[in-house]
Amino acid sequence: MAQFVWTYVNDSGKRYQVGLYHGDQSGHLVVHCNSSVVLIDFNVLETKIYPLFLDEDLFDLTIEKKDGQFRYGFELNKKADIPSNQERKTRDKKHWKQTLLFFGGMLILVFGILFFMLHVNKRQNVAAKESLLEGAGITTVAHIDHIITDGPQLTLFLSFVANNQAIRKQLIRNSDFPGITPFGMPLNAGDEFQLRYLRGNDSVWELQLEHPTEQQIARYRELAIAKHSENTPQLLPESVNCLVELAYELKGLAGIADFYAQKLTPEENPYANELTYKRLIRDVPFQKRAEEQCW
Repeated sequence: MAQFVWTYVNDSGKRYQVGLYHGDQSGHLVVHCNSSVVLIDFNVLETKIYPLFLDEDLFDLTIEKKDGQFRYGFELNKKADIPSNQERKTRDKKHWKQTLLFFGGMLILVFGILFFMLHVNKRQNVAAKESLLEGAGITTVAHIDHIITDGPQLTLFLSFVANNQAIRKQLIRNSDFPGITPFGMPLNAGDEFQLRYLRGNDSVWELQLEHPTEQQIARYRELAIAKHSENTPQLLPESVNCLVELAYELKGLAGIADFYAQKLTPEENPYANELTYKRLIRDVPFQKRAEEQCW
């Protein structure tokens, strides 16, 4: 005779102990729950399923005959359309949403921590690099040989001499305006800027776009003069030259850029544009010196 016992604890904590006796020769079946008989059947010699309610929960008591042997199962029926299953589905759905929110919040927190750590590590690396270059760096001239633009990414191919060797490097700039210098002039092939590299190790280097060479500054002056002459043909060349030089004296490279980009909008060039140009030429010190020197 086969004998099995299963234990089930419902959501409210109530405990049930379900057992069966089944004669494999006679087929007589007795099912009891918490010492009380709940089912009796006779001549159960083939596969059969009995529904059994424990309060509001429905179970399937299975007797399966396979290869001449009986197997027994006792499982909660979660598919039947009964109130307890409907409540369970609602509760499970709520728990599933809570679980998703919890793990979603954890993922956001983890990625936030990783992003912060990477940002801090990047800043530390940049600071360490700047410290090395400041202490043991050598200044040279870098020549921009070629430029490739791909959306917000700009790749500069440049060359310089370091440790008595010609070195070629690539610099990738990612920003909304990658083709513009920090002071507002456009980047072009042939431009020259200062570059710092580590003595004995040219793999540590930094292109200083805020420091063009004297020859490059002279080219910027010529570009600004040509642009202002084009925009104000009524002015004498001497006046145009004087105004651009005055802008450089008062505002540095940004002043030259203001004259060069005087017809551009802030959306086209946020550093030098029509607004910065007007702000410069309407400034009292500029107007006063322009009246004294350029007219």
